[in-house]
Amino acid sequence: MKIALCVFPLFYEMSAALAALKAYVREASAARAELIVFPETCLLGLEISGKVEDDRKLCLETDSEEFRAILSLAQEQRIKICFGFLEYERGCIYDSAAFISEGGKVLDIYRRISIGWMIPGVDEEHYLRGKSLSIIDLDGLKLSLLICGDLCEEELIAELESQNLDLCLHIMARSFEISKDINEIWDRDELPFYTAEWKRLAKHCLCVNSVSPDLFLSETEYCGGAWIVNKAGDILASKRLLEQGLLICDLKTQRSAEQIRG
Repeated sequence: MKIALCVFPLFYEMSAALAALKAYVREASAARAELIVFPETCLLGLEISGKVEDDRKLCLETDSEEFRAILSLAQEQRIKICFGFLEYERGCIYDSAAFISEGGKVLDIYRRISIGWMIPGVDEEHYLRGKSLSIIDLDGLKLSLLICGDLCEEELIAELESQNLDLCLHIMARSFEISKDINEIWDRDELPFYTAEWKRLAKHCLCVNSVSPDLFLSETEYCGGAWIVNKAGDILASKRLLEQGLLICDLKTQRSAEQIRG
């Protein structure tokens, strides 16, 4: 399967975010990708206030016109779409990800289980977490999805280790201190942590992060990046931090290359 990871620039207005998402989906489809994966809360970010009525403006509802437009796009372009979003349902907010078939059908809505996206003191009656992992079968490819800090949850990793998965998607909204030598600092100080966690997971893993459009305006911003990792935790390909756009992975080609090297 050919998969496109999209380092997606955050927007402050939903129509602009959807226009950019549509453009990247069409680009991935033109490159003959079968699946495009967007980061956690990719449309309007994860900057919640803890006030439900205010934070609702950052959310999508799964029966909304905007959500239906993404379903139609998947069908139009004949491509599977996975994207992270803040979900609003029945007065509650979730950090969620939708997995959509190339026919425009919702295959699954996964809700982040780890608590790290919530701000201190948030009302946990209205800001909720998921309770179970998603296991999805895509034309014989068995995969699961982790959202950001889910990667560090011991029980989740143990459960995934027991599954005979072909692939794990790891989507993030991860900020980092912005500087001109950010790639060198990241590779030295942060990447070893992630590679150790990916290695512990022991699955082929594709990870993608959002990037802020207004870099250098504050000390920390969403820093971007995308990584394709094998079961041993080795990085097979990556996209440098701060760069928008697609990183395309052909799982069949990479697995064949690994078998030859082995």
